[in-house]
Amino acid sequence: MEKKNASGTIMGICRVIRCLTVAPLMACVMLLILYGRDKALCGQAAGLAESLVFLVALPLLAYPLQPLVPRYRDSGREGQRSLAMIFAVAGYVLGCLVCLISGAPVSQWIIYLEYLLSGLLIFGCNKLLHRKASGHACGVAGPAALLIYFGVPAWIPALLVMAAVWWASLVMRRHTLGQLAGGTVIPVAVMAVIRLVAGPAAEI
Repeated sequence: MEKKNASGTIMGICRVIRCLTVAPLMACVMLLILYGRDKALCGQAAGLAESLVFLVALPLLAYPLQPLVPRYRDSGREGQRSLAMIFAVAGYVLGCLVCLISGAPVSQWIIYLEYLLSGLLIFGCNKLLHRKASGHACGVAGPAALLIYFGVPAWIPALLVMAAVWWASLVMRRHTLGQLAGGTVIPVAVMAVIRLVAGPAAEI
């Protein structure tokens, strides 16, 4: 009985970790930290509001809307995952379009491009190549890479959160090590390419 209770407690902790580290919530944390550091990084208050809509609110809508979408409502977690990916990429595309129309600063473009390119690569791996990469790990590594790029000392917190996500995902058997590694590497690689093109944050 004690072993069963302990196992239930561990699974509960894992669920909490995964719920608190979904991509939209991690994006929200990242945006608020950057805004607190320098409002211009997010395009001032208006840019922050736009980003909260496209990177946070729109992707989150996939979860309550799943039961209302015939194609996905009876497909369980896999359907929820697919719908969330579609909503997320749609949000990233719309965010880039708004950046284009509004003449957003380079820093805001970098944030959206990191999300858009990472999202497209995750989508391509999962749906086109049929090689699953963890969107959950991507949703944690991407914001961490952005914070570090913009000079926020987030290395240790990022590693701790990533370790917790990997552990929880493995315990719950939601992902394999390879899938978690793939989801982690993709946004870091995208950020490295963006840095090569745009240069260090101090130069933008």
